[in-house]
Amino acid sequence: MAKYTKIFAHRGIMDEYPENTIESFERALELEVDGIETDIQESKDGHLVIIHDEKVDRTTNKSGWVKDFTLSELKRMDAGYRFYGCRSDFKIPTLDEILSLLIDRGFNGELNLEIKNDRIDYYKIEEKVLRLVNKKKCPFKIIFSSFNYHTVARMHHLDNNYEDAQLFRIFKRKSVKMLQQHTIQALHTNIIGYHLNNFKNINCVNRIWMVNKTISIKYCLNKYADAIFTNHVREAQLLRKKIQGY
Repeated sequence: MAKYTKIFAHRGIMDEYPENTIESFERALELEVDGIETDIQESKDGHLVIIHDEKVDRTTNKSGWVKDFTLSELKRMDAGYRFYGCRSDFKIPTLDEILSLLIDRGFNGELNLEIKNDRIDYYKIEEKVLRLVNKKKCPFKIIFSSFNYHTVARMHHLDNNYEDAQLFRIFKRKSVKMLQQHTIQALHTNIIGYHLNNFKNINCVNRIWMVNKTISIKYCLNKYADAIFTNHVREAQLLRKKIQGY
């Protein structure tokens, strides 16, 4: 059992700022979060960009697939348009920019990088991510995660100095096999999966995503889950203080 449950800012502080923007991550740093979670896609010209969806429609003033736009085109989009319902100055950042921000601000928590390779097979994105991360010499812990089993296994094969985690909604025995083979070191499931599965019998780190309702936050805190990914960091921090005394 964990001494306390770590709280990860899911795509930054997305209940205050547009998700996966520099400003959202800066706010997470102000709140001194234990961890930050974000998502990596790839632009048409091979740049690693920070955006959750494979398409830009939900979060920007444009429409289309991320993979069909160059970095310059993505940078001209308004990443706060859907959040505010009007024009804004928020931009889609690159992975390089986010890593530089965290390094410059002295971040000493954990950064979870989800490689969005489950719907679109970005060619050798694993190598590109590792090349950049290793080049930046990040002083904080980095966790790689994906719903794509092959991506997780490939990350481990390329560089086993990082923690690799399997994302899933419905628990599969394949994850246990990957744990036994030390291909992964952590399981990331949603709140329903955490409730339905007995993780006490599995010796690994368990982090729970989509923990946004008050009842769900309390449930995970009372169970002393290793970590939660939440859109409501301040509420989770207050509840942790009350329930776990931390």
